[in-house]
Amino acid sequence: MKLIINSDRVERAVMVDQNRWWYVDLVIVSLLAGLAGGLIHLGTAGMARIVLAMPLFLLFPGYAFVALLFPENGDAPDEPFDEDRTGLWAPRSESNGIDRVSRFILSVVTSVVLVAVVALAANVTPWGITLRPLLAGLGIATVGFSLLGLVRRWRCPADRRFTPSAGAFWSDLFYASKDTPYGSNRAVYNIAIGLSLLLLVTSAGYAATNPVEHEGFTELYVDTDPVSGDDRSMYQSTYVRGESAEFAVNVTNREHEQRQYTTVVMLQRVNESGRETTVQAETELASDEITVSDGATESQQFEIAPTMAGDDLRLAVLLYEGDAPADPTTADAYRTLRLPITVEDGQSAMAQRATGGSGAVRSAPTGGDS
Repeated sequence: MKLIINSDRVERAVMVDQNRWWYVDLVIVSLLAGLAGGLIHLGTAGMARIVLAMPLFLLFPGYAFVALLFPENGDAPDEPFDEDRTGLWAPRSESNGIDRVSRFILSVVTSVVLVAVVALAANVTPWGITLRPLLAGLGIATVGFSLLGLVRRWRCPADRRFTPSAGAFWSDLFYASKDTPYGSNRAVYNIAIGLSLLLLVTSAGYAATNPVEHEGFTELYVDTDPVSGDDRSMYQSTYVRGESAEFAVNVTNREHEQRQYTTVVMLQRVNESGRETTVQAETELASDEITVSDGATESQQFEIAPTMAGDDLRLAVLLYEGDAPADPTTADAYRTLRLPITVEDGQSAMAQRATGGSGAVRSAPTGGDS
């Protein structure tokens, strides 16, 4: 009894078994990109943040893009050499693919380019170049390129379709299966390239995940209106003693974390002598607490009724982190806004209205700490 083995059938069976997992690398890359982006967005810090961000910023998007460009493997045999026809000294590969080492190198280089493109796109969004749009952009790019890459691989012939293999990668890294321009020094070149890429990935990954943050600050300001020919003040600078009026201030938090503030509105009578300003009398008109998320702006609405009249008055808006002291002053406030105003006496204001007076007041420019 003779056992006849068809070598062609065995080779095709082995190839089909190896190509069964042609999609697994892009599926894993998409899942890991989503997982890494989600964990970083949730606030993962320290070394775990670096480990998650390095492949997300420097490998995954480029790997998916390279998979889209090169769905075929780079293991196809070379075409027969024809010196008379081509004039070339080296034969040309029948495959349009690249080997696994070249695929990895292109993935890293392409990822750096894609990160720059996503950053430019994020710069025109309302959020600017911040972590949230970067994570969203890289995640969408990785998943999108992976899906398109899967379609292109599926359309390739099975014998030319790229299939991930860790063993084949190490074989391409250290051994040459055919003659190459590197000759017998292929491993030396690949190790040198690998060390260079490792240095690039480590330094760029650390810089991307640990950016230098500016010192936090808080903005305190009032809304302004266009200046007309009659009034020089861009805010409401005329009030009537004893009459309630609306007054609004805005607080913008750029402290890198959520903050709780207390705002106190003071009415001050001041005496200006040269460059010195002395507060002669003051009274508290209103106060309120507010919580502002990082990067957000909240508006506070107050009802104020000035108790003093004259044109030597100003509103002093004092902003405190946390609770305000029992005796708030401009010296101990975190942020201060000084707004010169004029407060008319109630009787004179009524007389002006009766005679048709406009009551417009020319006010000094806004002064304050921001």
